[in-house]
Amino acid sequence: MPLYFKKKIKVNVNGVTVDKYVAYMHRGKIFTIKEIAEMVEEQSGLTGGDLVNGFYQMLEIAGNLLTVGHRVNLDPLGSLYPGFNAKACDTPQEVTADTVTRFYPLFKASPELKSKFSEASFHLRDDIVVEVKYKRKKKD
Repeated sequence: MPLYFKKKIKVNVNGVTVDKYVAYMHRGKIFTIKEIAEMVEEQSGLTGGDLVNGFYQMLEIAGNLLTVGHRVNLDPLGSLYPGFNAKACDTPQEVTADTVTRFYPLFKASPELKSKFSEASFHLRDDIVVEVKYKRKKKD
C-alpha cells in the first residue's frame, strides 16, 4: 500500500505563476540485497548467503551481457536492455563509435509486474501540505 502526501507547487499558467497541489508519492525504505535475501531465506530452503552470492554473480553476468549489446530477460520481473545516444552526422562516413555520447541500461517491466502496479491503492500519509522550496535565481 503506497503512501502519498499533498505537495504545493508553483505552475506557470498563461504567464502567471499560481499555486497548485498534487499528490506526491512517499518513498519508503530502500531494501538491500541482503535484506531481501533474508526475507527469501525465511520463505524457502535457501540460505541468505547463497542467495546473495547467486544474485551478485547473476548481476555480474547480466552486466557483461548488457555491455556487449545483449538483452537480459528477468521474467517475471522484466527485461534489461542496453541503449545509447549518438550525435547526428551529415554523412554516413562521419558515423563512428566516437559519435556515441552515452551508453546506459534500460528496464522494461513485464506485464505481470505492470499489473501489480495497476492493482495498488494509495493511502494518504497525513493531511499536511508540503511546500516545494524553490531556489532563487541570482541576478548578475
